Amino acid sequence: MKSYLFNALKGMGMGMAEVVPGVSGGTIAFITGIYERLINVIKAIGPDLIQSLRNDGIKGAWKTLDGKFLVSLIGGMLVGIVIGVFLITYLLATYPLLVWSYFFGLILVSAWLVGKHISNWNVQVILLLTISLLLFQQRKVQHCGMFFFVDLLLQVPFCCLVFRVVLYFFF
Repeated sequence: MKSYLFNALKGMGMGMAEVVPGVSGGTIAFITGIYERLINVIKAIGPDLIQSLRNDGIKGAWKTLDGKFLVSLIGGMLVGIVIGVFLITYLLATYPLLVWSYFFGLILVSAWLVGKHISNWNVQVILLLTISLLLFQQRKVQHCGMFFFVDLLLQVPFCCLVFRVVLYFFF
């Protein structure tokens, strides 16, 4: 029961993140450690699920889908989206720099966690990271006279995303 409550809270975080433009619930899933489990649930939708439904009925399909996990996560996401629509919208309008800083921190943590998975930091990995940083630095962001930090805040998450994609395809 306790784990399903924690899954619902993680789902709330994912739902609230989905409300913020440019922030992904997948990032929250990754940071909270449920990303792999969620991917496995998504991969289970297909022929294995149909086979399980035919052989073992609803109970087998529920087990194949990790039903309790999925329901608690989706329930939390729905609550998070409803809360996020009102709370995050208000906070973005009232305290934009603080809210973006918070999500920027979450993205940096996810980049750090991805970096921990790289067992062999070699010249090639460092070169790919540097290239992704340099390519993204060419992107110009109009920040309507706000602080330089806001410009940086908008650039670094995208660079981290590029780096994650490059690592996925090459390592």
